[in-house]
Amino acid sequence: LAQRTTTPKMFINKNLLFYQMIFENFSQNDLRRGITIPKILSKDLAEEIGIHVGDGSLGIYKNGGSLKYSYVISGNIGDELYIDKFVVPLLYRLYHIKPSIYKPKNKKSIELHYQSKVIVYFKKVFFNLPFGKKDGIVIPKRIMNSDFKLDFIRGLFDTDGCLCFKKRHRSINYYPSIDIASKSHKLIIQISRILKEKKFKVSTVLNEVLPDSRGTLCRISRIHLYGEESLFRWMNLIGTSNPKKLIKFDIWKKYGYLPRDYT
Repeated sequence: LAQRTTTPKMFINKNLLFYQMIFENFSQNDLRRGITIPKILSKDLAEEIGIHVGDGSLGIYKNGGSLKYSYVISGNIGDELYIDKFVVPLLYRLYHIKPSIYKPKNKKSIELHYQSKVIVYFKKVFFNLPFGKKDGIVIPKRIMNSDFKLDFIRGLFDTDGCLCFKKRHRSINYYPSIDIASKSHKLIIQISRILKEKKFKVSTVLNEVLPDSRGTLCRISRIHLYGEESLFRWMNLIGTSNPKKLIKFDIWKKYGYLPRDYT
């Protein structure tokens, strides 16, 4: 009997990344440092891509006679503990890389820098993450078609999101509010739909003209979730890896409000 032949598949299962094609993009520096590329889409990888969409940027620059492949994560200095204790170990687990940490002078920010041709290529090819500005960025299709959408949202929330407590007709900050903002209205629409599928009550504002951190007017889109029910549902289904947000939640849960010093 003739043997049945099968066409090779790109995926062994829906979460397995076909990554043989990137082997040729390991630079000598990548190989020397022992950099690795994830073989499967996982919670860790989806969360790291969420962090990238929130605070990350890719770039390729000329450096003398060669090219420099760069990935930078730029966060608020208030998130230093999150960067140091969560993001750095996460990058090491995923890529076996130890990024350099910078605190730019005269800026209230903290930055992670690393250079790797294969990681930049991996992020661009498999997740279609852009170089430079991210104004039109969306959730990558590989994540949208996976079981890890909420892990992506957690990474985005911890970088571009806010947990705060409003007074709302009282003298104390007791009323929970969760916000995620982006210059990409497409991204906000995607997140809103995912959250509504999970039975969250979501308020969405698209293309509102507001000043950015430098005072330049730009179009910002955002989602809002309000109230105790939404906050507890968020912490149960999505959660946070950011110690600053977790401390806020724990204090509010214990006392029923957030003291002014923690707002």
